[in-house]
Amino acid sequence: MGEIGKVTEIIGEDIIVSHQRTGACASCKICARGSDAGEMIMRARNACGADVGDFVMVELQEGALLKAVAVAYGIPFGAMIVGFGLGYLFGGEIAAFSAGIVLMGAAYVVIKIMEKSGRLAKKYVPVAIKKVEDLKGR
Repeated sequence: MGEIGKVTEIIGEDIIVSHQRTGACASCKICARGSDAGEMIMRARNACGADVGDFVMVELQEGALLKAVAVAYGIPFGAMIVGFGLGYLFGGEIAAFSAGIVLMGAAYVVIKIMEKSGRLAKKYVPVAIKKVEDLKGR
């Protein structure tokens, strides 16, 4: 199930969609906040050829949210475990703790750099899958 929103702007092959905040929006950070507390604004790929003023259904591609969570939490967790193991192997408990924290931090930095370069962001962008015609008159 996707979110239904109104296209407010077209940027190249992407669109900016404004929609009302729902319960599912409480913990997800894909959207930016809008001008008021109930409005959410997201950038989505325009797969349905929508124009400004059209209402569209926006969804994350199947499995994208799970993959994004795995990248955001799994990779740093794995790096921390490797750091614990290497630190313990070469220097004991204090070194294990330090190496785990350092490798976890390094993993977050690498993920952030990849996100800013656009290498990660394109894979997890919401997609406007269809126009919703019956809401156009509202």
